Amino acid sequence: MYSSVSSFSRVCARLHRAHSNSSSSNLLSYQTLGAACPDKASAGATLPTVGLHGWLDNSSTFLPLSSHVPMYAPDFPGHGKSFHFTDHTNLITSYLLPTLNFANHVLDETASEKINLVGHSMGSTVALLLAATYPELVSKLVLIEGLGPLTKPTSSLISTLRSHTDTFSSPPPPKKIYPTIDACLKARMRTAELSPGSQYITLRTCGNLIARSTEAVEGGVTFTHDQRLKHPSHMYLTESQCLKVLESVTCPVLIVKAKEGWPEPSKEVVQKRLEALQTNVEDFRTVEVDGSHHCHSDEDGCDQVGKAIVEFFR
Repeated sequence: MYSSVSSFSRVCARLHRAHSNSSSSNLLSYQTLGAACPDKASAGATLPTVGLHGWLDNSSTFLPLSSHVPMYAPDFPGHGKSFHFTDHTNLITSYLLPTLNFANHVLDETASEKINLVGHSMGSTVALLLAATYPELVSKLVLIEGLGPLTKPTSSLISTLRSHTDTFSSPPPPKKIYPTIDACLKARMRTAELSPGSQYITLRTCGNLIARSTEAVEGGVTFTHDQRLKHPSHMYLTESQCLKVLESVTCPVLIVKAKEGWPEPSKEVVQKRLEALQTNVEDFRTVEVDGSHHCHSDEDGCDQVGKAIVEFFR
């Protein structure tokens, strides 16, 4: 019935993808950026690449990078043009299932067996979760400005639950209305400037993100992201759980760090995470580039990030 073990495995993989896709009727909204298309992947020229964006960003964060690395870029739930979660817990693992469904969609569309993953910030954590949980789907993994999730000690559990419950029990505040798109741009740029360290975000990056995350309303313009994204999670992974995720990654990994990016945790935490990630990874690379947290999109770092990824994917 089957000509080889590999053909049987391909059939099993298709059945698994069909089952996974049937578990959620909502496919993430996405963009096909650069020259990413089924013809290239199915012809065997390259594996399809999926780009996962950061918190409060959207798939347009990868527009500049796609000139180097064509990709399929989804909007996470509550971001961009994707659906919002009905019950939002802000738990990072909530993004795993919709991302798995999207990955399976790309695999089916391109008749491919695996994908390459590029994750930025929060997207790098989701990429790690997918690569660790479903290693058979991921060929190579790029982590831009991210080395695992925000963690909290077990001792913080009760106070975290209290904070989450108190926040979600109150109605969300009304959306802020800005008089113009320019006002939205300035607000988004201020957000980066107020973040830890010496961060910034350029006008080009802001323009790309704003175009996919705002809408005209009476009185001006407002952001479309889920307001609850800014609420505290009801639970966070512990550092030991984070290390377990990192230890479970088996594919080649490239870490991209910006010179003026998001401040890292303590040196001890970073060292332990790096060691954990290398437990079962033979091809492990790191590169430092110019720029800030959005180095993959801002003008000063984008080309450096793109060239590093192209070399890594060879």
